[in-house]
Amino acid sequence: MKKNKLSIATALIASTIAFAPAGLAFADSSTTATTGGTVTFQSGDLTLSSTPSAFDFGTKTVVNSSTSYDSTEDKSGDNIAVDDLRGTGNGWNLQASLTEFSNGNTGQNLTGATISFDQTTTNQYSSALTNGSGSVSSTGTSTTILSADSNQGMGNSNDSLSNIKLNVPASTAIYAKGYSATMTWTLGNTPTTSAPDVN
Repeated sequence: MKKNKLSIATALIASTIAFAPAGLAFADSSTTATTGGTVTFQSGDLTLSSTPSAFDFGTKTVVNSSTSYDSTEDKSGDNIAVDDLRGTGNGWNLQASLTEFSNGNTGQNLTGATISFDQTTTNQYSSALTNGSGSVSSTGTSTTILSADSNQGMGNSNDSLSNIKLNVPASTAIYAKGYSATMTWTLGNTPTTSAPDVN
């Protein structure tokens, strides 16, 4: 009788082991796991988000010599800003052209006049920017002002202009009238090779 009870108990234990959940019977010894993450970015725009509002050189007295006229305001806050959110790293270039200063009368333009300025450039990712010319002639010819090579100039780039001057050569007759001109800024989507100085 005692032997039969022992046999029944042994059979019950064996049955419990045989039907136990796999996770309990064969526990996984791993203590680490990984989870993947993905993200996709869409291309944004290349934009010229800021340019100087105006170049005002005030009222001056007629002279017969080569003269540079300072702007009448503190132009240290006049900024050029480029936002490159394309995410391509293709680089870009900024050019400027200037019409002749005219008083409205034929033959009385300030021929040979230029606008010059100093540049202080920065990029939010501290990438290199290339300064072009700090002087734009009033011939209507496009001049490279700032550019970024491939994989440079992404995000926001800022060019702070200061020491802005109107330069009139001695060979140009000046009439006692008001003159005006227009500077046009053009942002291109590739670098140029004409900008000499690297910041």
